[in-house]
Amino acid sequence: MEHANVSLRLTGFERLELSGVTEVLAFDDAHVELKLTECVFLVGGAGLQIEAFSRETGQALITGRIDSFFKEEEPMKKPGLFSRLFS
Repeated sequence: MEHANVSLRLTGFERLELSGVTEVLAFDDAHVELKLTECVFLVGGAGLQIEAFSRETGQALITGRIDSFFKEEEPMKKPGLFSRLFS
């Protein structure tokens, strides 16, 4: 899977800049869950804040103590009833 339109920049474990963000799925001061073009991106830490987010440009800025981040591929969609019957 290619993520050509996604980039990230971590500065001092306190500032994370991302591009390719399409949606903020969930957030609180310890977790941020973002939808990227082809995956879900999770950030963990303390005192996390979404300082900026633009759906038009796909840019997001997260600040706070960033302890972890990782991507999670989107689950494959289950085949529908008709595809199971006629396969």
